[in-house]
Amino acid sequence: MATLLSRVCVVTLLALAFRNAPARAEPASEPAPLPAAPRTLASWHRAFDELRTGSERYRSASAEVEKARGRARVALADLLPRAQAQASFTHELIVTEENFGAGPVTVPAQDVWGAGVSVNVALLDARALHAHGTARREVRASQDTLAAERVELARELVDVLLTAWTAERLAEQHRAGLRAALERLALTQTKRTLGRATVLDVDRARQDVESARTDALHGDDALHRARVELGLLLGARTATAAPAVSDAEGLERALGAFCSSHERFEAAPRIAAAEAQLELSERALAALDLELLPRLDAQSQLRWDSETVYGPDATMQLGLIVSAPIWDGGARYGHKRAAHAARMQARLTLDAARREVRSRASESTRAVGVAEDAARIGAAQRELAVRIDEATRVAFEQGVGTSLDLVAAAEARRRAELQAVLLVARLTQARAHAALAYATCQL
Repeated sequence: MATLLSRVCVVTLLALAFRNAPARAEPASEPAPLPAAPRTLASWHRAFDELRTGSERYRSASAEVEKARGRARVALADLLPRAQAQASFTHELIVTEENFGAGPVTVPAQDVWGAGVSVNVALLDARALHAHGTARREVRASQDTLAAERVELARELVDVLLTAWTAERLAEQHRAGLRAALERLALTQTKRTLGRATVLDVDRARQDVESARTDALHGDDALHRARVELGLLLGARTATAAPAVSDAEGLERALGAFCSSHERFEAAPRIAAAEAQLELSERALAALDLELLPRLDAQSQLRWDSETVYGPDATMQLGLIVSAPIWDGGARYGHKRAAHAARMQARLTLDAARREVRSRASESTRAVGVAEDAARIGAAQRELAVRIDEATRVAFEQGVGTSLDLVAAAEARRRAELQAVLLVARLTQARAHAALAYATCQL
């Protein structure tokens, strides 16, 4: 009974001393509040909207489509009639007068006004027809390339968003860990005042505080870099914070609103883009063979002159022109060698794209299963570490256990809480990558 009463008295004294500890404990600064970002995304959907309007990479890929459409229109112009108007004025400085029986005539006419229209039509030009077909395929190839770039940008945005979101959570966890370390230091100093702790116990608590403070410092630095990276990807001029939400599940729903997955392997935009490039390389090789074919053009010209010596003032001509190459110094054969090499490179690129898409799909599916198991284990470890830390602290307050046990349990809890946040982010990332394996995105 006496032993029980003495324990109760000790616990009561510790509680009272702990309540008054701040007055006697060494001053310890509280962790500074989490620095606010210059700009914060309103939602996960907002990030995808800004990617379309602000990303330089997205706008550059979109501009390539417009360039291809412009080249296709230029190729079409070679197949359509071409008309050209001309107007002229000629003043002869040296003239003479001739008499042809009807009076003197100035030869040549001193002031002559002229106007004319010429029309050129390609009647048979296999090279121009082939070039126009190639240009139209270039438009589709640029669109396939843009589709592949959309998927890559969506994948990169998911990674950067999760990095920024995770950095926010980790920075909060670091500050919570620092506050807990300061509380343990105050508790240890109080026990030292009561003579139930040693200088070594206080030093261990101080060491734990400095370790937590270092983690908070590095966490803030990682948070700043993540915000800057997210702002750069979205084309913003300032650092941008991820949406202030407690979970990352909304990111998967936002991704599903912009990207739809396909079951067919060949439907992957990257494979379609590589196939389009292979087709263009084959057409470039065929175009070199068409250069040997002749070309047939029809030309017509209508002209009027204000003064003529012989003949009518207005004339009209119609003619056919056949042209065929004979020798170009061997340039075509050099271009053909380069075209063969380009076709081989396009085939290798297509094979590499197929292998990478298959590998990404299989690895992302496996990564989802691993991440789900790891997330469950991490949640269980976190709950266990929290219970152990709380029990160790209660035991230390009651005089059971050492400061080494207190610090070790606190460090284990901090690691478990940080790891739990990381595992949740990795699970979301794995699911997003799996959804993007055969996806088409409409950003």
